[in-house]
Amino acid sequence: MLLAVVNTGEVSASPPTTVPFFHLDDCHARRVIQALRRILATEVAEESFSMLIDGRLTMKALRACRRIRLGEDYDEIAKYTGPSQDTISMFRSLREQFDLSHVLIKASSAERFQRSAVQASSADFQRGLLDLVVSMVHDLAVSIFEELHRSKYQNTPHQGPERALLPDFRHPKYLQSYLYPHGPIELVGYWMETRLFGGVVVFEHGNPLGEVSINPQPLSVFLCILYTCSKVPYINRTQPGAPWIHFPYEGIMRMSDKQLDAFTQLAFTISPVSDAAAVSNLLPFKAEPDAQYVDSFDAYKFGLFRNCFERNPPPNISRFSCTAMGRNVTYPDWVREYLKKS
Repeated sequence: MLLAVVNTGEVSASPPTTVPFFHLDDCHARRVIQALRRILATEVAEESFSMLIDGRLTMKALRACRRIRLGEDYDEIAKYTGPSQDTISMFRSLREQFDLSHVLIKASSAERFQRSAVQASSADFQRGLLDLVVSMVHDLAVSIFEELHRSKYQNTPHQGPERALLPDFRHPKYLQSYLYPHGPIELVGYWMETRLFGGVVVFEHGNPLGEVSINPQPLSVFLCILYTCSKVPYINRTQPGAPWIHFPYEGIMRMSDKQLDAFTQLAFTISPVSDAAAVSNLLPFKAEPDAQYVDSFDAYKFGLFRNCFERNPPPNISRFSCTAMGRNVTYPDWVREYLKKS
């Protein structure tokens, strides 16, 4: 992957090499299509993509993305109560006419998935399926938003000392528009992942230092804690390993075998597209109290990412965190940014 230095002093990455979706053989392609169809037929997918088409978020959805500032027009934000039936119908029509022959997928992901046995029990198949489906959902969201709202937001890596205008559709830990191939518009892809899958889906890529600290303890609620760490070995992988979910506020959770098995079944179970009950029970993925978690600060150290351009060091701020309203909220970014400018 080519790297280009921009004048922020950071490094931005070029997009990964891609191939047409039907580079996959029929057996593998059919499973991806089956899972993708069922996910896009869910109520949360219809609502989320329709809000993306409108370019507006409900108050509840906006509060999940960012803080409401005192100077904002609260009444104006509250006016939008959700997409109209016409907008939902527009998305349904787009979904039914979605032409996969124009879809590009990451070449490395396609090759790995192609080599896997088409079996629900195959770990390589499970990870490859998840990787491709999530990436296709991400890219679809970016494409729709870019087509409808590119006049307002930059669609290339942001350069320059001034702050980029970021869309409200965002995951609070994926805001580095200067690193992303589509710049600020890329944020909507991470938002869509969060809406449909609970968070951004990342994979283990290992740590060249060999041994790292992780937090194996479940999340605590209503307490301010300092993460306690234990040492476990991490292998320096050449291929992506186990999948994790990077939640907006609760850290990063390693997906359980049960969750991954259930997701894989979406590609094998025959069910009408209109019947999304089974998918809705599974997605978005929920935080599990007995699962393994690490702090968002540690994504870089543990090599937890999906694309190389997402692997950037965390900011040098306090690792203390506290919970509010049942969510693990880190030191307020807006205070830190404001003090930096003062």
